[in-house]
Parts: sequence; C-alpha cells; structure tokens
Amino acid sequence: MKLTWIQQILGFFVVLAIISTTSVADKTGYFIPRVQKIMLNTTITLNTDALFEFNEAELKGEGKRCLNQFISNIKANKLNVASFDITGYTDRIGSYNKNLNLSQRRADSVAAYLKSQGVQSIFKVRGRGEAKPVARGCSDKMKRSALIACLAPDRRVEIILQGKQNKIRGFRYGTN
Repeated sequence: MKLTWIQQILGFFVVLAIISTTSVADKTGYFIPRVQKIMLNTTITLNTDALFEFNEAELKGEGKRCLNQFISNIKANKLNVASFDITGYTDRIGSYNKNLNLSQRRADSVAAYLKSQGVQSIFKVRGRGEAKPVARGCSDKMKRSALIACLAPDRRVEIILQGKQNKIRGFRYGTN
C-alpha cells in the first residue's frame, strides 16, 4: 500500500511529536530521555561539562535544565528517596587542592539547586577531586584542548539515591 503525501507528512509530524515528548537535546546534540528509569541505590552520573563551565562551580542554564529533568525523572518514577549522596569529581588538570575544592563546590552547587527546587531530603555532599578517574588514553603530551576533551568523563557529579520502597521519610517535592 502506497502512502499519500498527506499521510507521509502526518506520519512525519507524529514522529516529531514522539521525539519531542520523550527527549530533549543537549548542547552536544545528544538526546536525553525526558523520563528514564532511575532506581534507588544505583549511581547516576552527570557530566559536569553539561552542568558547569570549565573550571567553574556555578550552574549554567543547561545544568539547571538537566537537574530539572533529573527531578522530573525521580517524580515520574515515584521514588521514595531517603537521602541523596552527591559526589563531585574533577580531571587531573590543576593542583590537587584546587581540584578537591572545585569538586566540593560543584557537588555543593548541585545539592543547593535541588534544595532550591523543593527537594526535601538528607543530602550527603562531598568532593573527591581527581580521585577515581574514568577517562582512558589521555596523554599529557596531547594539546591542551585535546587533553581537556579527552578528560571530560573524569569531570562528573555522581548521585546515589538512597532509600527503600516502603520508607516513611523520603523525597518530597514542594516548598520549604
């Protein structure tokens, strides 16, 4: 059966509607699901390049949108979160102390933003600096811009949602 041009156009708009209601594009063009399965007691990794400017700890607009989506995913999955364990990491560029401080400030920024959006829970926040690197094949002999790009996976914030299904105290969304 051959589709008419009207059916083809309508089909195209249906596909666009499905994409636009199930995902959003980040600045790199990757699509982030609007509602993804988030489970308790597992690690969610957020790339800090999406949240912050390089070497900064203030959330940028894209970072706030990412965290808003994170909050929506928690609500959509009806999770009862007893606590948020938030850990910031940096890459190896820079001094140990500077990286430790930056990772702590980034983790603090994420926790503060979640609280400002009405997330009421216990927050365990820490910075680990350049500990636990995950990037592979990055040589200090690379050009600085290439090294920064290669080390991007090391710049992250990890969040573990602690909780139990039937716990009375948990994640609440509303005003303080």
